[in-house]
Amino acid sequence: MDFTNLMANKKLTIREVLKKLDLNAMGTVIVVDDNNKLLGTITDGDIRRALLRGMTIDDKITDIYNKDCFFFVQLQLVQNYI
Repeated sequence: MDFTNLMANKKLTIREVLKKLDLNAMGTVIVVDDNNKLLGTITDGDIRRALLRGMTIDDKITDIYNKDCFFFVQLQLVQNYI
């Protein structure tokens, strides 16, 4: 499976992430560092709020992605968070 449009390096611009969001049709992109370590997620809503605050589509996503995220390795762990 190709994850190219599901992941974005934290150094990308809003414009670049918008393209990924459009192509993956998932509504979210996973933000990673240079070693592909999970840093957070970014959604079209995060971008919309950033643009309303005055950012431009050529600004970096560094300050707008959601850094408060987690992932599950097994389904049974999900039940602990519900």
